Amino acid sequence: MSQWIALKKEDLKEVDGIGNSIHLEFPECFEVLEEKFYLFPGGCFKLVKDDRIVGYVISHPWILDIVPQLNSFLGKLPARPNCYFIHDIVLLPEVRGTKAIFDLIDLLKGITESMKLSHLVGVSVCRSSILWKRLGFTERPNKDLESYGKFAKYMIAY
Repeated sequence: MSQWIALKKEDLKEVDGIGNSIHLEFPECFEVLEEKFYLFPGGCFKLVKDDRIVGYVISHPWILDIVPQLNSFLGKLPARPNCYFIHDIVLLPEVRGTKAIFDLIDLLKGITESMKLSHLVGVSVCRSSILWKRLGFTERPNKDLESYGKFAKYMIAY
């Protein structure tokens, strides 16, 4: 059984290693991950199974249709966000195909609603838009996806 729990500062190095081992095409420096954690720790969770981190998510409030580029600093969060942005989801192969991803989306939808934001958004990469659609997202046109690769799609829920 796996469980989503709050990510802690001391987890960042391990999470960075997991992300860079899975997202080989989309490396991000540790400092970028660290900044996102410090800007909005309430949107950072780890998936734990048998006392091991087997996945994580980095997410934060943002502005609809503005896509933060990969491996770049945000500087600060917007004063008036209108959506909740999923920056990164990583699941190790052993937990893919389980209900963990559905539990995560429910968790993130709850945060979106509690913050009174209108949409939950993210970017699908590596032809993962089929999974995003199963999770309740639809594609929305966006031309600012170059750092996410040629198969990237801007995805929106609600």
